[in-house]
Amino acid sequence: MATRRRFLLLACCLIPARGSRANEDPIRDDFEDVIKPWLVAVRKGDAATLGSLTTLPFTYATTAKDGTCTGAMPTAGDLMSWAACLRKTQEQLFSKIDTGADVAIKTGGWGESKQFKALAKKISATGLWVQAYLQNGRGLSASFRFLISEGPKDVRKVKAFVLAVEPEKHK
Repeated sequence: MATRRRFLLLACCLIPARGSRANEDPIRDDFEDVIKPWLVAVRKGDAATLGSLTTLPFTYATTAKDGTCTGAMPTAGDLMSWAACLRKTQEQLFSKIDTGADVAIKTGGWGESKQFKALAKKISATGLWVQAYLQNGRGLSASFRFLISEGPKDVRKVKAFVLAVEPEKHK
């Protein structure tokens, strides 16, 4: 059972399932095969894994007022510079993302800010949007959207990433 110290990452699909494969759970598959290792690669600065799980040009958007690290990354070098920038600007968040042992997936939705939704709508690439939420129990929560593209031989990769980090709202 997860404690308040552990992180929860909950993902839900925003677009109906692809339906291209029988009995496939695209949320779980994309989370286990793409998103979880992609987040760990960002955290570790693992160029090989990050490159193999990212479609270029890659797009990043955030609700942060300074807009640091945002934009399109057309090359592998740009992608690695972006990952270093994100680790630096979101150190508290990315230093806590673990290998996924304490990660759970839940379908269903939760509220998002209008600004966050608008950012995702500005990204014109096609693919499957997967929404996620991270909560550390110490006052920080983050909302994510990952755009998963499907390439040759059904290889799925992250094409875009949208992030909103906010203080947790306690009731």
